[in-house]
Amino acid sequence: MKRWMTAVLIGGLMAGMAVRGEAAPASPKIAYVNVAKLFDQYQRTKESDKTLETKASDREAAHQKLVAELKKLREGVEMLSDKAKEGRQQEIEAKVKALQEFERTAGEGLRRERDTIAREIFKDMEAVIKEVAGQQGFDLVINDQAILYGSAGLDITDVVLKTLNDRYTSKR
Repeated sequence: MKRWMTAVLIGGLMAGMAVRGEAAPASPKIAYVNVAKLFDQYQRTKESDKTLETKASDREAAHQKLVAELKKLREGVEMLSDKAKEGRQQEIEAKVKALQEFERTAGEGLRRERDTIAREIFKDMEAVIKEVAGQQGFDLVINDQAILYGSAGLDITDVVLKTLNDRYTSKR
């Protein structure tokens, strides 16, 4: 579908130029990239994944600690006097609320952070794709998921990936 839409768009542009009396350009120079490969093999993605995994592990440890505290509070409640039971029940309810709030905020925080990092990574990728396309004279770069066939000579994924990783490594 995207390939068809691209063809219609290019055809429309060429027809519009012909109507205005402009010469149609030579065949546009087209390349493609494997966006998934770029994302997965970009060093920044790998490092960000490790950082997020560490944060998730830390949050899981904190979660387990809260669960253990709650379990400890619930133990032996039956043997307490009514007054002590009432006090312990209030502690348990407070701990349950704290646990629920922790679960809600911890998950949201990680999702927000992951989404922010992913947006930044895609901006990096887009900038380098545009740069490489300009340097190599490509008029159009397509995600490889949108094409059925493409000659390997039109794939600029490795060049873009090398540029991305070189640039990221030099910034650190």
